[in-house]
Amino acid sequence: MAESRSVLPANSPARFGSYGGLLAGLVLAGFALRMLFGGSDKPMPFQLAVLLAGALQVFLCGLTLRRSRAAWAFALSLNGTLAAIFLFGAPQLRDAYGVSMIVGMLPTVGFGVITTLLAMSSEEIG
Repeated sequence: MAESRSVLPANSPARFGSYGGLLAGLVLAGFALRMLFGGSDKPMPFQLAVLLAGALQVFLCGLTLRRSRAAWAFALSLNGTLAAIFLFGAPQLRDAYGVSMIVGMLPTVGFGVITTLLAMSSEEIG
């Protein structure tokens, strides 16, 4: 019989990171769906990659809430990778949307915080 895993404690940094990851994944997936069905001029592989990243983010962070160590490890690496991607992509965000560089760096900060929160609680997972 399969073992039921308990949810992370309410004061756990990983729980806050998982909820942040769920929110970030939903935003990425929503942005990808808007590109897919809104007639975006972005290449189709890019649109599908953003959709896949958002869906994976939601899936992995949901499993991390249930203390899956493998999902936690993949969520940690995915968020770190997305932080680096948005770090170097901030000038493109700034130019594409006509916002300041500070606003272009907000996704980097968000994914960096999620990564840090997930990394802080390795002993609570699994």
